[in-house]
Amino acid sequence: MAFLRTTCLVCGLASAGSTVMAQDGGSAALQTGASYSSLRGGLAFVGLDAENVLGSGVDLSLGYQAGDDGDAITGLISKTFSLGDTAIGSRTFVRTTLEARTSDWESQTYSMEHYAADVTIGAQTIGGLRYDARLFWQSDSLGDLGPNVSPLVPADLDGSTAVGVGIGFDYSTFTATGPMATGFDVHGSLTVATPAGDREWIAAELGAQYNTQLPYGLVLAVNGDVGRIEGRGGDDVSIVDRAFVGSDAPRGFTYSGIGPRDRVAGGVNTALGGNSYMTTSVELRTETPNPSVTLGAFVDAGALWDLDVTAGGASGIIDDEFYLRSSAGVAVYWDTAIGIMQLNVAKPIEQQEFDEEEIISLNLNFQF
Repeated sequence: MAFLRTTCLVCGLASAGSTVMAQDGGSAALQTGASYSSLRGGLAFVGLDAENVLGSGVDLSLGYQAGDDGDAITGLISKTFSLGDTAIGSRTFVRTTLEARTSDWESQTYSMEHYAADVTIGAQTIGGLRYDARLFWQSDSLGDLGPNVSPLVPADLDGSTAVGVGIGFDYSTFTATGPMATGFDVHGSLTVATPAGDREWIAAELGAQYNTQLPYGLVLAVNGDVGRIEGRGGDDVSIVDRAFVGSDAPRGFTYSGIGPRDRVAGGVNTALGGNSYMTTSVELRTETPNPSVTLGAFVDAGALWDLDVTAGGASGIIDDEFYLRSSAGVAVYWDTAIGIMQLNVAKPIEQQEFDEEEIISLNLNFQF
């Protein structure tokens, strides 16, 4: 679902990619490489992204990751129908999407399966505001619960479904990409899972980014995100619907490294996620004599809190209070021929004793 603010914790060591043109103007990109994560160790991956397959208007994305910590498979196929200018706005479209994700990481202490389908209709207003509405269905399962998993992770979550509707919007003045791009962007969503599924909830998210030019060629980048999910119809929010943050927001902590956690020394150690989150970052960036390299100095902050059920953990009552985490550090952006490589070196300033740190992270974002 859209509320899950998950970020990839992958630190790249090497990568290679190639791009080929598909028939009738479509394109396809093959990605291969190796990476390292402080959470998951060595990792190898291969991916395929194709647009307008055989001129059909169908987009396809496939990916496989495997390493010392386990493996994950992702797949997505979508079909977009462009309707042009209509009564609801310009660039009107209808998109159907099917998605599947499976993962089995030892550090997560359980495996996950996620299958989803949705139909989205969207358009753009004269002022440049983009908006959409969608119908969705998703099915989630947990399995292979390890000996170190928290008793608060449901052992009987097998094919639990959520069915509902969502609306979203985005307004942006950015006309370029990259760390030195300037502009303003605001986006948000409201999603409701109805009684038609096994899980009922309502979730809202709001985020903004503002990059502005300063004297001496500097760029100030400020961004923030907040989100909240609540159960409806007497339902508690499931672990598959909660938020997990870390890695790139805030930097200095591993993915799922902050927030409520059930931990017993030498035993159970499970991140439980949270029903509410917030992250923010302020970064000052400057170009270098090498036009492909940008340097940044940042201060990040974030929090993840609130569970519906806190009793019954292996460690007793789970502490799900609001605790602000913060960090400071430097970032290096290298615009390579295959995408932007980002190196972060961050040191937590405010943290809890059970948080998991990630001082150095290296992320490769490929664009073919």
